[in-house]
Amino acid sequence: MKHIIFAGNCQMFTLSNVYRNSISSTTGDIVEYVDVHQAVPAEVMDERRRTIEAADVLIAQVTATKAWLDVSAFDTAAVTLLVPVVGAGLFWPFAGQPHPKSLSMAYRPYGAEHSDAYLNKLISRGVPPQQALLEYKNLDVNSSMQLDRLFELWIDRQAARDEMCDGFKFHEIINAYFRREPLFRTPYHPNSRIYNHLIETLFRRLNINSDVITRIASAQRTSPFENLELPIHPSVARHFKLSYVAEGSRYRCREEGSFTFDEWVLRYMSP
Repeated sequence: MKHIIFAGNCQMFTLSNVYRNSISSTTGDIVEYVDVHQAVPAEVMDERRRTIEAADVLIAQVTATKAWLDVSAFDTAAVTLLVPVVGAGLFWPFAGQPHPKSLSMAYRPYGAEHSDAYLNKLISRGVPPQQALLEYKNLDVNSSMQLDRLFELWIDRQAARDEMCDGFKFHEIINAYFRREPLFRTPYHPNSRIYNHLIETLFRRLNINSDVITRIASAQRTSPFENLELPIHPSVARHFKLSYVAEGSRYRCREEGSFTFDEWVLRYMSP
């Protein structure tokens, strides 16, 4: 029996659940998740630090941004395995800035992972929803964002994180499939092809039986993340020749249904 800590963001949280439900139920391993990105009071931070330092196995995430809790600075005798955060923000260049009213329940779906900074700017200017939709839909994102260069930067940074963590090949999967398959729901919420690579590579490093790994991966037919999809801007889809994005493509928003790009923009401007 081992004490295993998963430290990182929501990707690590879902991995800890998969391990707990599929592995530790038979091994008896104690599995805990520690969020190292959330700002918390000092006493909570100290508690999380003690939890990590007591681990037998520490599964730590190599992230794209600096974490509030730097696990590399801890005094621990744990076997440490590194896992790269995987993302594809290049398809959503305006994501990351929460809706101005995201704390309101009416705007609940629009946190940083499901947001649009360009529309936030239009909201701050008081632009009416229909006018905002027309302006946004006619925007050529590549003219201001240089999408090919953005793609190179994202892939290069993903490759660098992959290389720091033995066996992961996310950058190769993204390169191979991004035009013909929706690999992500939002910038950091992957679909099953990406997520299964995460499971299979990590669990091999944890010396889990290969038959068990295959069974676990085959059970992950859908994304383990919440039922939220962030629309891809039409000009981004055209630029990258994304075969799965069309005029009538619909994007899911929890239990509230699915929306076309136009419907999503109008809803974002005035839910």
